Amino acid sequence: MTPELVLFDCDGVLVDSEGVTVRMLVQDLGSRGLDLTPEDSHKLFVGGTIWGAGEIAREMGADIPEGWSERFYELLFEELAKGVPLVRGVVELLDDLEARGIAAGVVSNGSERKMQITLGPHGLWDRFQGRIFSAHTLGVAKPDPEILHIALRQFGVSADRAVFVDDSPSGCRAGMVAGVRMIGFAEHSNAARLEGVCDHVAHSMAEVREFLGI
Repeated sequence: MTPELVLFDCDGVLVDSEGVTVRMLVQDLGSRGLDLTPEDSHKLFVGGTIWGAGEIAREMGADIPEGWSERFYELLFEELAKGVPLVRGVVELLDDLEARGIAAGVVSNGSERKMQITLGPHGLWDRFQGRIFSAHTLGVAKPDPEILHIALRQFGVSADRAVFVDDSPSGCRAGMVAGVRMIGFAEHSNAARLEGVCDHVAHSMAEVREFLGI
């Protein structure tokens, strides 16, 4: 079935930015008494929010002060503004979707400011204007499927005619509960974490294209 709508997560799916966040979390939390490996950090935090990461870290014994998430975001934005690459094949896939009249949008737990920083230099911030759904703006975050329901309602597309591409278990769970066809993206992450919480695991945008049937 060729979909009417394809929704994409941002970090780790459109732009290769997860590594920056993971590295900074490891460094910051290490200075606050919580020693984690990059693998630990990826497993615990990728797919969530920085506020959520702070809560998890505090529960694990880290000394997380008031206002930590806001300060961390500012440091993260400065680092991301140095530039992050697009995931290979993204622009070509978007071009193909557009040529076929298939709508596309972004559903992310990241803030719109963060997405403007990472997507802007590649022209994707402007390209997706009016079709970006941020947990920070909407007040609901994956794994809650409501953020996907909001996107589906705006596009006027039923869940069974939509596909969501996400690289995190929380995002995949949101998609499965929402009833969309779920592609777990694992070009730079552990594919085993996505098995069982998505319909397909893709290791590249070429595989995403294959699963979409285009």
